[in-house]
Amino acid sequence: MNLEELLDWFRPPIVNSRTGSRRRRRFWAEPLEDRTLLANFHVLTGGDGTLGSCTGAGCTLRDAVNAANASPGPDEITFAGNFFDSDPTDESYSITLDSELVVTESLTINGFGEAALSISGNDATRLFRFGGSGANTYTLNNLTLAHGSVHAGGGGAVVMELDADDTLNIHHTVIRDSSASEGGGVYSVAGTLNIRNSAVVNNEASSIGGGLALRNGTTTLTNVTISGNQAASQGAGIDNTSVGEATGLTILNSTIVNNSGPSGTNLRNFDQSGGATVVIQNSVFAMPQGSSNIENFGAAATITSLGNNISDDATGNLNATGDKQNTPAQLGPLRYNNSNLPTHAPLFGSPAIDAGADLSGSGVTTDQRGFNRPQGAAFDIGAHEARFDFGDAPTAAQSGLTTSYPTVIADSGAVHSALGPRLGTNRDAETNGQPDVNARGDDAVEFDDEDGIIFASAGFLTRGASNSIQVDLQNADASSNRLDAWVDFDHNGVWESSEKVFASFDLGTTDGVQTKPSDRCQEAVRLMLREPSPSASITRTPYSPVS
Repeated sequence: MNLEELLDWFRPPIVNSRTGSRRRRRFWAEPLEDRTLLANFHVLTGGDGTLGSCTGAGCTLRDAVNAANASPGPDEITFAGNFFDSDPTDESYSITLDSELVVTESLTINGFGEAALSISGNDATRLFRFGGSGANTYTLNNLTLAHGSVHAGGGGAVVMELDADDTLNIHHTVIRDSSASEGGGVYSVAGTLNIRNSAVVNNEASSIGGGLALRNGTTTLTNVTISGNQAASQGAGIDNTSVGEATGLTILNSTIVNNSGPSGTNLRNFDQSGGATVVIQNSVFAMPQGSSNIENFGAAATITSLGNNISDDATGNLNATGDKQNTPAQLGPLRYNNSNLPTHAPLFGSPAIDAGADLSGSGVTTDQRGFNRPQGAAFDIGAHEARFDFGDAPTAAQSGLTTSYPTVIADSGAVHSALGPRLGTNRDAETNGQPDVNARGDDAVEFDDEDGIIFASAGFLTRGASNSIQVDLQNADASSNRLDAWVDFDHNGVWESSEKVFASFDLGTTDGVQTKPSDRCQEAVRLMLREPSPSASITRTPYSPVS
């Protein structure tokens, strides 16, 4: 009914001019389409068990799942803010389950912050079982799933026994330290599985599929790290097997490395019957522990490369345009690289850098951590888009010295990954050195990051006097943070070992400003500081300014 029809109800009755009869305008009813509102259940306590119906203050995660199963249509579970934990390795805020949670209706479980909330099985139970009647969509978002375990069966953290029309989405989630006979992390049967911007690490299978065991469905991995998983038999990273029906796996911009097992160590694709297919693009396969990177086995088992992949052996049929076989990927260790989602960062000079295809048309616009792609001339290969911080010491023409400082890549300029401990509030990233007379060239590229070092005397070092430097250490490493610094005393544009004024100076492990004296800073003209590092692994040294 529109507005005019509604107003007609309030107008005088209709009068028949011939008979004089009067007729009142009347409302009428129209059926609305069936529709179900999204129900939200808010978890208020970290314990397990059943405390209530999630209508009061005693709602556990199990209460919320049970309430969602009883509520027709799609529902959502969120968590109270007191669960927040900024350290993803600290499980003091985890929810520990006594038995698995069974989800039978469409449901989204939203944590907060990437992997800030841990749901643990305490190495005694699986965490989630998904599967119900009808077409359902399940989503896990912003969580850590840890220490799930099942002794007989698949899926230490997650098992999906889905209908062909069901979908499970796993986004911004870490699945780690879980175990099962098959699929130490995830065991998927039928349906559609989408894992995006997530990590599957350090899981174990007593048989097949240390990280993922995939059967008879369609799986897509986008921006995913699969690392450190183990299997006693095949497919320590991923096992993709058809059993009577087709199974398909697509891998985009993912890093599948350092898994351990005797066969098909990082990926096994096996057609038992029905057909097993894998499509790969912009992905890294490296450091298999025990066997080859990729194994393809069975009459209808096929692996297709769409190009721009890296493998440090010759397995997997990776021979399309841009593929690099028998090529070391040059990756850093698995760690939390400016994110609560662990990755292997490409080291400077890695063949993965700027070597990928543009997959923005496929919805890939960031890396696993959420940093924009590309950071350089093109997409990087793998889940981590590298960011590097270069120096900005001046050229000879800018400084008036006889020699240019080594700043740009062509001169072997100072550079380091924009990760780990840093000097000051911010740290920018560039694609090359930015020489500038005031050593502030990189500020024009991204933002001002010159607040890490504060000098006495209004920002100047005083000749002929002992000078103190205030160092603002941020994002401190938990074990060790050390500072190196040089002064170009002879003004020759070279950072010489004899000009070192701080040699692995211990800054402690606490964020904040510290004052560090140095009697050697009496003749300073140019000062170069290395970012604090937890070890001696950084061999090149970025430049910071002094007036």
